[in-house]
Amino acid sequence: MLAVLFGTLLRMAFVVEIPVMDYRNALHAHSHVAMLGWLFPALFLFAYNSFYSGVPERKTRLFLWMIMATIILMAVSFFFSGYSIPSGVFAGLHGAVSIILVVSLLFKEKEGGSLSRMFLNASLFFYLLSTISVFILPALVAAGEGGSIPYYLTIQFYLHFQFNGWFIFAVFALIFRDLDRKEIAYSLKSGSYFFWFLFVSCLLTFALALSWATPLKPVFYINSLGVLIQLLSLFFLSKILYDKQKEFFANYSGFTRNLFMFSMVAFFLKVMVQFLVWVPEIATVAYTIRNLVIGFFHLVLLGVASLFAFAYAVEKEYFSVEKRISSIGLWVFTAGVILTELIIFGQGIMFWGNLGFLPGYYHVLFYSSCLFPVGLGLFLVGQIGVKTTSAS
Repeated sequence: MLAVLFGTLLRMAFVVEIPVMDYRNALHAHSHVAMLGWLFPALFLFAYNSFYSGVPERKTRLFLWMIMATIILMAVSFFFSGYSIPSGVFAGLHGAVSIILVVSLLFKEKEGGSLSRMFLNASLFFYLLSTISVFILPALVAAGEGGSIPYYLTIQFYLHFQFNGWFIFAVFALIFRDLDRKEIAYSLKSGSYFFWFLFVSCLLTFALALSWATPLKPVFYINSLGVLIQLLSLFFLSKILYDKQKEFFANYSGFTRNLFMFSMVAFFLKVMVQFLVWVPEIATVAYTIRNLVIGFFHLVLLGVASLFAFAYAVEKEYFSVEKRISSIGLWVFTAGVILTELIIFGQGIMFWGNLGFLPGYYHVLFYSSCLFPVGLGLFLVGQIGVKTTSAS
């Protein structure tokens, strides 16, 4: 809720003046809370509960509480002071504690089939890889390199391996683990091809971020190879879906199946959007039009990861849609995802074609963004007085 409120404020800033808010500071608060305060603990807890039996150890629960405390402190410090000593300390503390949690998870003996364990290990690997940036950024700022090319490349390194690595691989780790637990057979050969093509493509497609600073043809060609390999991974996932479509989607029941299907559609769109940049000329346009970049990141964070997280949490009874207001809330939230993505990508395409602005662009985007806090608020109201399974 805190993440979507910050996000809605950012959209409101283009409609009315908000004197007390510094836009860049609010943007940092929004991004940190969304990624580190919402998706990290959600995916970590889901993975812990899915791959390991028993209640999390006391020290694990303590570290999770520490992470939630640092998020609240980060939200306040980033909003009021941006990148400052307090926010840097809290971000560094979060990074250190999350690394301890992820490393402990990485080296625990895991339950489940080989494919689901491969996806989980890869997701944890990409998370650890991304956190290198957490320790490089403060050093660059201290050296007076804030705003430099290395500074922005370090940020892109973090974002790339979070969104294309940690988030995506964690989602599929949970999906295949559920198939294993419900003894739904699928082609391990196709699954292995899907994993390895997706893994290699994640490494290679970082070249798109590099091409911003180093617009050399070989760098573009590496990205082109990466997106083509990722398209091949989609082929093998499609093969699994074709062979086991009924069982795959039946893994989620009733209402949650719709959220799960939207999440999978978002993943297919994510791959196709990246495939479009295999041509160097198009890749150049993709990273220079801000709307397309924002649209892509939100497609992964909201469309793939968040909708899946809600579907998974409801299916496992961590949350409930027993009350109609809860399911209405999630439909409103989903409508917000679809509408804002259409508007942001639509505006990006118009910029690409030198067609100017969509009529009432900022107002329409703000009103569509209001669906997020409204939908989430309805969903949370629906949880009052309902007994659910404890996530820990």
